[in-house]
Amino acid sequence: MADELKELQIAYNALCQRIDPIDGSYTFLTEREDCGVPHVEFENGRYHYVVTERGLDLSRRSTTDAAEILYWLLKDLTFWMGVEHEFKNRVEGPDVRRMIFVHWLEQMQKADAAMASRLRLDIEQTLAENPFVDHA
Repeated sequence: MADELKELQIAYNALCQRIDPIDGSYTFLTEREDCGVPHVEFENGRYHYVVTERGLDLSRRSTTDAAEILYWLLKDLTFWMGVEHEFKNRVEGPDVRRMIFVHWLEQMQKADAAMASRLRLDIEQTLAENPFVDHA
């Protein structure tokens, strides 16, 4: 594994430990699994955040900035934490995103305040384009 990926793993683990401390280490994949889960590659001075399935790249984002890819990793991790929280605490009626987004932001805030501020802006943009829809 490239030194850059090792350093990224260390930084990722430190941020994740702020969210939910464990005895072990949090890691991200560095090789494709081809099952719809993301992995990180590093080549030619660039980090690549790639989601593959059945041999196809479903998405690929690239950056030279380690902080940027850490944001992408934490954004996905904390989103799924929000989804899990909503599923376990479902309330009929309100748009499920209300609970997801609150928990998502809370978890991101534990990891990093600046990332949480950026996430808040991302959520506001999402809601501007796709407002909450509550059901009676």
